[in-house]
Amino acid sequence: MTASRPSDGGQSPDTGSAVIGRGFRCSLITFVMIAILVVLGLYLMSKRSTDFSKGEKLGVRDHLTVLTKPKKKPDWMSQDESS
Repeated sequence: MTASRPSDGGQSPDTGSAVIGRGFRCSLITFVMIAILVVLGLYLMSKRSTDFSKGEKLGVRDHLTVLTKPKKKPDWMSQDESS
Protein backbone atom coordinates (compact mmCIF):
# COMPACT_ATOMS: atom_id res chain seq x y z
CA MET A 1 0.00 0.00 0.00
CA THR A 2 1.56 3.30 -1.09
CA ALA A 3 0.29 6.76 -0.34
CA SER A 4 1.18 10.10 -1.82
CA ARG A 5 3.83 11.99 0.12
CA PRO A 6 5.33 15.40 -0.58
CA SER A 7 8.79 13.81 -0.64
CA ASP A 8 7.94 11.57 -3.62
CA GLY A 9 6.83 14.42 -5.85
CA GLY A 10 3.14 14.32 -4.91
CA GLN A 11 2.28 11.47 -7.28
CA SER A 12 -1.12 9.87 -6.88
CA PRO A 13 -1.41 6.47 -5.17
CA ASP A 14 -1.43 3.29 -7.26
CA THR A 15 -4.77 2.02 -8.52
CA GLY A 16 -6.40 -0.24 -5.94
CA SER A 17 -4.38 1.06 -3.00
CA ALA A 18 -6.00 2.58 0.07
CA VAL A 19 -5.15 5.89 1.66
CA ILE A 20 -5.87 6.12 5.37
CA GLY A 21 -6.17 9.58 6.86
CA ARG A 22 -7.26 11.31 10.01
CA GLY A 23 -10.40 12.84 8.53
CA PHE A 24 -12.80 10.78 10.63
CA ARG A 25 -11.25 11.85 13.91
CA CYS A 26 -11.53 15.49 12.96
CA SER A 27 -15.14 15.02 11.90
CA LEU A 28 -15.98 13.24 15.14
CA ILE A 29 -14.41 15.99 17.25
CA THR A 30 -16.22 18.63 15.20
CA PHE A 31 -19.52 16.77 15.61
CA VAL A 32 -19.07 16.52 19.40
CA MET A 33 -18.19 20.21 19.68
CA ILE A 34 -21.24 21.24 17.66
CA ALA A 35 -23.46 18.95 19.75
CA ILE A 36 -22.13 20.54 22.96
CA LEU A 37 -22.77 24.04 21.60
CA VAL A 38 -26.32 23.11 20.56
CA VAL A 39 -27.11 21.66 23.99
CA LEU A 40 -25.57 24.70 25.70
CA GLY A 41 -27.55 27.05 23.45
CA LEU A 42 -30.80 25.24 24.14
CA TYR A 43 -30.07 25.36 27.87
CA LEU A 44 -29.38 29.10 27.79
CA MET A 45 -32.48 29.77 25.68
CA SER A 46 -34.62 27.89 28.18
CA LYS A 47 -33.39 30.24 30.91
CA ARG A 48 -34.98 33.28 29.22
CA SER A 49 -38.01 34.59 31.04
CA THR A 50 -41.08 35.94 29.27
CA ASP A 51 -43.42 38.53 30.74
CA PHE A 52 -46.92 37.26 30.00
CA SER A 53 -48.57 40.10 31.92
CA LYS A 54 -48.17 42.31 28.83
CA GLY A 55 -49.96 41.60 25.57
CA GLU A 56 -53.13 39.72 24.78
CA LYS A 57 -54.00 36.14 25.60
CA LEU A 58 -55.39 34.44 22.49
CA GLY A 59 -55.91 30.91 23.73
CA VAL A 60 -54.64 28.29 26.12
CA ARG A 61 -51.10 28.25 24.70
CA ASP A 62 -51.17 31.42 22.55
CA HIS A 63 -50.13 34.93 23.47
CA LEU A 64 -49.76 38.03 21.30
CA THR A 65 -47.26 40.74 22.18
CA VAL A 66 -46.43 43.81 20.10
CA LEU A 67 -42.76 44.80 20.11
CA THR A 68 -41.80 48.34 19.13
CA LYS A 69 -38.56 49.36 17.47
CA PRO A 70 -36.32 51.53 19.69
CA LYS A 71 -35.97 55.16 18.55
CA LYS A 72 -32.17 55.11 18.93
CA LYS A 73 -30.10 52.34 17.35
CA PRO A 74 -27.33 50.64 19.35
CA ASP A 75 -23.81 52.02 18.83
CA TRP A 76 -22.53 48.75 17.32
CA MET A 77 -25.28 48.63 14.65
CA SER A 78 -24.88 50.34 11.27
CA GLN A 79 -27.58 52.62 9.84
CA ASP A 80 -28.41 50.07 7.11
CA GLU A 81 -28.95 47.31 9.68
CA SER A 82 -31.25 49.44 11.82
CA SER A 83 -33.55 50.46 8.94
